[in-house]
Amino acid sequence: MSSFRHLTALLAGLSGLAGCDDASKITFVNQTSLYTPQMVRAGGFRAEVYGAPRAGATLTQTLEGLHAPGWASAMPLTPVDQPGLHGRLVLIFNPAGSAPSAAMCTNPADFEGKAQDAPLRVFAAYCMADRLVARGALSTPDISKANNPGYAEAMNNLFAAMLPPHQPPGNK
Repeated sequence: MSSFRHLTALLAGLSGLAGCDDASKITFVNQTSLYTPQMVRAGGFRAEVYGAPRAGATLTQTLEGLHAPGWASAMPLTPVDQPGLHGRLVLIFNPAGSAPSAAMCTNPADFEGKAQDAPLRVFAAYCMADRLVARGALSTPDISKANNPGYAEAMNNLFAAMLPPHQPPGNK
C-alpha cells in the first residue's frame, strides 16, 4: 500500500508540472533527512526575500500569487515577522553563486545578487530556524520580473517540487 501512495503522489506531482511553461526549468531539488510533510505543514509558509526579483518591487508584489503546495492547504506566502526563526521559505532572486545550499538558512544575504532585467533565477530553501529542510533552484529565461506572466506559476511549481506530499525515499 505504501508503494501505491508513493506512486500516486509522484503522478500527482508530475501532472501539476505538465502545465508548466516549457521555458521555466526547475534546475535543482533536494530534501534533507529532516524533511517530513507534517513538519513543513506545521512550520507554516512565511517567506524571507533577498536579492532582486525586479527593480522597485515591494515585498507584497514579489509574494503576490505565491502559495504553499496544494497538499499543505495552498495558503498564500506571507512575509516573516522575524527573519531567521521558525519554518520559512528563504527566496533569493538572481542569486550570486551556482547552487542553493544550507548557508541560505544562516547567511542568506551572502547569496544576494544584483538587480537585473535578465532571465530570472531563484534559489529557494525551506528552513526550520537555521536548519535546511529542502532546497531548489529555478531558471526562467522568459521571465525577467516578478510581475511577468508565468512568474507565480513557475514559482509555485518550484515549491511543489521541493516540498512533496510524501516522505522522500531514504528520509525515514
